[in-house]
Amino acid sequence: NQKFTGRTLTFEKYREKKVKNSFGQAEVRYLVEIPIQLAGENFLAEFTLSDRSSMKDSILLGRKILRDKFLVDVSKTNLGKPYRHHK
Repeated sequence: NQKFTGRTLTFEKYREKKVKNSFGQAEVRYLVEIPIQLAGENFLAEFTLSDRSSMKDSILLGRKILRDKFLVDVSKTNLGKPYRHHK
């Protein structure tokens, strides 16, 4: 469980995206593509940026990041094992 380090990241490639916030109101946020590692898997993921400094979790992983890569069992926590989809 990593904590925020205060390190500043700079992105040359970004775009703006209209999203609905947690109150259902539309707002424009910056969208960046970031290489991440999740459960031992490395891949690129898109994140919209917002100030989460007053919130418990510094990032939220959406269903699009998890789709076709992981199987989520909501009755368990912190398992960290990737689901392998065999074709």
